[in-house]
Amino acid sequence: MRSKPAAVFMAFGTKGDIYPLAAIAAAFACDQEQYQVVFITHSAHENLMVHLRANKVTYIPVSSPPVVSPLEHYGKMELSFSAHKREIIQKHRYECTSIIEDIFGDSSVEGDVIAFNFFAL
Repeated sequence: MRSKPAAVFMAFGTKGDIYPLAAIAAAFACDQEQYQVVFITHSAHENLMVHLRANKVTYIPVSSPPVVSPLEHYGKMELSFSAHKREIIQKHRYECTSIIEDIFGDSSVEGDVIAFNFFAL
């Protein structure tokens, strides 16, 4: 059972979508030391890990790409762009749900917070 409330910041998209919320998460962690602060984003943004760790923020990556291009080829069988995007979205949702369940478990602690960046979704 957790003893500290969790503050989870989730941001998805390109650097312009991610960096502002990463900065807010780091500032929050410095100001609100009673929280376990977690930042969830694409694994493509792992360069943020050092900065976040220095500010006592746990970085958790998800495997979905920040951008899906309709011009890419998706393996041997030609998948339509929309089918490939649906596949990515489904996997992304599953990963995010699993991460949130791991962080919060079956119980809540007074003060738990989740902040999302929906700009890129």
